[in-house]
Amino acid sequence: MGTGAPKEDVLTMEWAEGTGQTLEEAQENALAQLGASADEVRFEVLSRPGALSGIFGRAQYRVRAILE
Repeated sequence: MGTGAPKEDVLTMEWAEGTGQTLEEAQENALAQLGASADEVRFEVLSRPGALSGIFGRAQYRVRAILE
């Protein structure tokens, strides 16, 4: 009796983080990493630029997209 080929473990991402100059850009970057559409995930805003952050450097939004 043959043992057959070993089964491959498939890893799937359940969440991804994205950054961008705008909230929409950060969300799009996270979706691209997951290969998902906006109706398949929920978003958490992890950080957003403060009022003075644009003065001191490149302020970015950071979001997490979680598959539902």
